[in-house]
Amino acid sequence: MRRVLALLLPPLVACASSPSPRPAPDLPSPGGAPSSSSSASVTPRGSRNTPSLDAEVGALDAKQVKKNFEAILKKSEACQEDLRKKDPRLDFLAGDLRIELRIGEDGRVLSAALPSSSVGDLRLETCVLDAARALSWPRPEGGRTGLASNEMHFPMKGDREPTPWAADKAQPTLARAPLQPCAARGAVEVTVYIDTDGKVIAAGASAPDPERPETATCVVKAIQGLQFPSPGSWPAKVTVPLR
Repeated sequence: MRRVLALLLPPLVACASSPSPRPAPDLPSPGGAPSSSSSASVTPRGSRNTPSLDAEVGALDAKQVKKNFEAILKKSEACQEDLRKKDPRLDFLAGDLRIELRIGEDGRVLSAALPSSSVGDLRLETCVLDAARALSWPRPEGGRTGLASNEMHFPMKGDREPTPWAADKAQPTLARAPLQPCAARGAVEVTVYIDTDGKVIAAGASAPDPERPETATCVVKAIQGLQFPSPGSWPAKVTVPLR
């Protein structure tokens, strides 16, 4: 079978703002706009390496894919602003995520996953996924499905970043979370903003398994009621990889 090449589109840039913390990438066993600069990779059309008609993965129109990701960035920026208006503490909401899509023959999204995310708010992560699913995508050419991915950076809008915590500072607390029902294949990243009293301000999680999109919601619900150690006089942010 002929190979399918990947094309890296030039970075997309929306409104610039303040810098944000960079991401950290497992479930600790129970007993871790947008100035949105983003880059998208797709399988290109018109290549000499375009697969035959019976191939599984086909080529996508790069221009249309780029246009769709720009639309997702605009929608995501609006979601970020809405969250900040509802809770001023989320001025320091920031981070990076990666979205991966599988497109069907009719141009609809068959599956959407977030292999990584350090954004720290499930509502914003869900907004990104919903925006992607709502769009009509180019139909794969030369195959039954098409693949597209994008990396997004959400800069902090406030004046002061949360205190960065190392993953091991939060792992003892996360180990008490009832995560057993949150089945997932692959590692899940959880990012938590912790208030000065040790309570959770906001939390988010990656969703690496497109067959179990509910995993991220399950993980976030399990940790929202946890009591973390106080970070001191200013909120903290921590990203922990869960296995």
